Amino acid sequence: MRNAFIITIVLLLSVAAVFPALAGPTLSIPAPSGLEICKSTGFLKSLAAPRLRLSVGFVTEFDNKAMNSGADPELRAFAMVLLPEDEHTLTDAEFSVIVADVDKCLGDSDLNRKAPLLYDDKMAVTAEINKPVNVGRMFCRKDCAGWLILLNAKAGMEVRPYWVNIVVMRIHGKALFAYRYDIYPGDGQTKAAAKLGEDWAEAILKANP
Repeated sequence: MRNAFIITIVLLLSVAAVFPALAGPTLSIPAPSGLEICKSTGFLKSLAAPRLRLSVGFVTEFDNKAMNSGADPELRAFAMVLLPEDEHTLTDAEFSVIVADVDKCLGDSDLNRKAPLLYDDKMAVTAEINKPVNVGRMFCRKDCAGWLILLNAKAGMEVRPYWVNIVVMRIHGKALFAYRYDIYPGDGQTKAAAKLGEDWAEAILKANP
């Protein structure tokens, strides 16, 4: 699975690599719904782009048991929080630049298209592998913004469609990047998928007042 995701992770995080990491108070990162802390983080660490480090990763209970026993994980859902390596306190303007850069990096948003794509099984199958389809920025507030993309990732001979929630936050003035992957069920429910990312972002912000 590593090669299936590394190109996409580098793409999505390229705009973040110049921004430094969270220093100071220890972060409290609650687990996203349906996931638990990953005990074997080698795979998730391999996905981090240059100058970013894995803070914590989350997988399903099934995958935790599989990885601990040396078996291949199923990876129907997983999440991670990445932090830049250097220290820097972001101003409001600098955080706004990050949000704008993520918009630019992800490309045209489907929310802005005159004829939005239909997120059905056919679309998921025909979308280019490792080329994300940007559903759009789903929420944005002073210290938090989130996007939803549809991504086809290849694992061996299998192609897996994922909803990916991408969340950028500013906590205690520092940047934090959170990602949640969920197998796309082909139902086109963008709001329900985006809510998984927004709910997790809210929980992280509440845990770090």
